[in-house]
Amino acid sequence: MEADELRTSLGWVEIAGEEDNLAIMLCTVFDDGGPEDSDTGWSEAAVAGYEKTRDAIHAHYASALAARDARIAEFERILADPNAVHINMLRGTIARPSIEQVRHLYPEEFAALEAEREKLREALAEAADELDAYYTAEYPTDHPHHVRKLETAKAANPARAALQEPTDAPE
Repeated sequence: MEADELRTSLGWVEIAGEEDNLAIMLCTVFDDGGPEDSDTGWSEAAVAGYEKTRDAIHAHYASALAARDARIAEFERILADPNAVHINMLRGTIARPSIEQVRHLYPEEFAALEAEREKLREALAEAADELDAYYTAEYPTDHPHHVRKLETAKAANPARAALQEPTDAPE
């Protein structure tokens, strides 16, 4: 409800423990027994007192609502700025999205990265096979010493090791 709607409906706020609302309570307080207003049935002083009190209450919360609206507009301005959002994520004032949420925001970019990753994995597998072939040529299996060296070299193949899936990496 905005300030003008609140101003209009303020008189209908029910008074706890009473059968009346704020408008009736205020008119009762300000009623001087003078001539009645034809529209309300209350004296002119009662109606004027009610309206003056309502206007004072309205002025009080209208400024609070205006300040709230300005603060909301400032938050919306900040949230529309990706740099400000990033800085506030780093500060911890707003939550960081999960990897899955980022993937949802940037599906094309993630698809392109996954395609590039697959190409790199294929190239790495080819390099691992080439290194294994080199090790096999370097250490022929005609001697037990060469067999051990070949096994050690293949086990230490850096390209093959890089192809192993890390167990804690995000998908």
